[in-house]
Amino acid sequence: MIVVPIQLESGSKQATCKAFVDCGCSRNIISPELAEGLGCERTNLESPIAFSQLDGSTASGSLAKYSAEDVKCKIGSWEGKVSFVISQIASYNVILGMPWLGQANPQINWEDKSMIFRMKLEGECQEAFEALKKRFTEEPVLQHPDMSKAFVLHCDASDRAYGAVLLQKDEGGNLKPCGYLSKKFSDTEKNWPIWEREALAILKALECWRHFLEGSGTPFEVWTDHRNLQYLRSPRKLSAKQIRWAQYFSRFDFRLRFFQGKHNILADALSRMPQHGGGIQESEGSIFLDKQWGLAVLTRAQAAKENKRTAISTGGGEIWEEELKRAYGMDKWLQTNKEKGELCGDLVFVNKKLYIPECLRREMLRKYHDNKGAGHLGPTRTIKLLAKQCWWPGMRKDARGYVTQCELCAEGKTPPGKPQGLLQKVVEPMRPWECVAMDFVGELPPSRGHRYIWTILDLFSKQAHFVALPKLPSAEKLADLYVKHVYRLHGCPDKIISDRGVQFTAKFWGKFLQLLGAERNLSSAFHPATNGGVERTQQTLCQFLRMYTNYRQDDWADLLPFAEMAFNGAVHSATGRAPFEIVYGQEVAPFPRLPEWKEGEGQTDEEWPAKIKQGWQTVVEALRETQKKYKLFADRRRREGDKLGEGDLVWLSTKNLKLGFPSKKLAPRYIGPFRVAKRINEVTYELRLPKDLGKVHPVFHCSLLKKYKGTLDSGEQ
Repeated sequence: MIVVPIQLESGSKQATCKAFVDCGCSRNIISPELAEGLGCERTNLESPIAFSQLDGSTASGSLAKYSAEDVKCKIGSWEGKVSFVISQIASYNVILGMPWLGQANPQINWEDKSMIFRMKLEGECQEAFEALKKRFTEEPVLQHPDMSKAFVLHCDASDRAYGAVLLQKDEGGNLKPCGYLSKKFSDTEKNWPIWEREALAILKALECWRHFLEGSGTPFEVWTDHRNLQYLRSPRKLSAKQIRWAQYFSRFDFRLRFFQGKHNILADALSRMPQHGGGIQESEGSIFLDKQWGLAVLTRAQAAKENKRTAISTGGGEIWEEELKRAYGMDKWLQTNKEKGELCGDLVFVNKKLYIPECLRREMLRKYHDNKGAGHLGPTRTIKLLAKQCWWPGMRKDARGYVTQCELCAEGKTPPGKPQGLLQKVVEPMRPWECVAMDFVGELPPSRGHRYIWTILDLFSKQAHFVALPKLPSAEKLADLYVKHVYRLHGCPDKIISDRGVQFTAKFWGKFLQLLGAERNLSSAFHPATNGGVERTQQTLCQFLRMYTNYRQDDWADLLPFAEMAFNGAVHSATGRAPFEIVYGQEVAPFPRLPEWKEGEGQTDEEWPAKIKQGWQTVVEALRETQKKYKLFADRRRREGDKLGEGDLVWLSTKNLKLGFPSKKLAPRYIGPFRVAKRINEVTYELRLPKDLGKVHPVFHCSLLKKYKGTLDSGEQ
């Protein structure tokens, strides 16, 4: 799938939109709306054409009877006249099929979704090209370096790669290349500011030709077209990375020189080589294709959105008086309710408001909702805006439905009101250390070589262990720590709950839990409330450390044993008892006991197990009652989620996704729509996500989803 920007011209009218390049389509196709907006002259086909889908069935509404001949088109550097069949079979205004591919003969990079057009060389251009070929075949390209002469280094960086050329003067005093360098930036380096990319080009060039340049005894020059780099070696506040660069630059005796970019031809060409991706600039015969959301996730809904932004420069999309007059003669309501309308000039008014015939109502809704002056407002304000000037039967219902189905609104707006998803019961343990939750706290200031705290919580007794760690452990190390700190004290659990950290999703950790006979329960993507018990425990732990740690905050590792004793010895609000009392059947003193009242004989050894089990039953009842209270309180601020089934379409919140937009505030609030692959439970769903979204886990809580209310024709993913 490739979508390209295209400019269309017919007569005095022009349009700019997105075109879908389809190598499986036998015709070039243009939508009736765009053809009419351009004022294309319709030509009757010899016989109607019915377009078939991949399964052999005829596409709905695809019967074509007319064609539009010789429409001027411009795609990147390619210009020409294209003949179209007028039909509406998809969400795109323009489909370029095999006739256009044969006519333009573009070079297509399907991986990068880009096209490069072969430029026709004529006259002086052809002569220059032949001369260039001759130079390449008849003369040596590189000059052998002479260590007794000074070198000159040309460097440059584009948005995707860097290039450099090492030069030296020949006997005639002309600069000749001794070597060249060109390499693509990594994904991280592409996000660096331009001056850092330019500095990196110099750094890589110095590393490449260090054996020529370091300690050569003759100062050399580094030429760049970025003036700010002239101050690279001057005193200023630098980041750690820039300090490392400056230290490396200090090993070389060179002077930075500035010259304009148009003179930096050699290095500039090396930084923009086609094999580095992204094609060539449009002026050089290529097209840059927008990657939606920074991820190249292009859905049919997104294509429909781009079509809505199509701008016809001569006023396409406006409702003119002549169009109204023609539409009045075909309007069914007006034919049967003539007495309700009044003529003012040649236009019909009902209650002093302009009557809009049925065939033009959607265009009117588009104008009063999609237009920049309308602002994509909500249903109420859109209806009020319409009602000031026009009327038709069922206008409020039509406007409300149009706004509800607007994909730009669904993508860019957060629904008001309470979030979806009532509180669900995660587990209901019946004995201590049957169900365990765990997570990490950090990164913290160094304390005895430690930077993290591993928190392990028993969801039945609320007993916790806090283990100081020097770094986040691997799955293998975590298994070893679990045996040393938990297994030796409490045995095998039935279930372990955690987030989706790399330690917990690793295959080794899964195999380890199988050996323990424990079920692995991972939270859904970006929903930490699944592991809310341990999250709350960590808040209490941090609160304790905040009270007792010193000013330098380097003694928190020594405080962990006291924090664990204080936490496990205190009465927990969920059970009404201290964790030590539930697990061991008696309280554990955090400091020397005071004298106690003694009455009668203590319990016998035979009564002790019965007392502990009786206490467990009390805890089960207390936990159930607490969960009811939590649910009642939490559900006041939530609402029941939309009932979704397999195959339904939903929007996915971008709240926790890194999409590469310059500003999070101006980025879309939702992307999609995507299909529901499976319903996990009442509030959790698995989606069919495109590979371009990377390693995002496809299971989401319903609070991050929004039901798609558009039509399948514009929203299917």
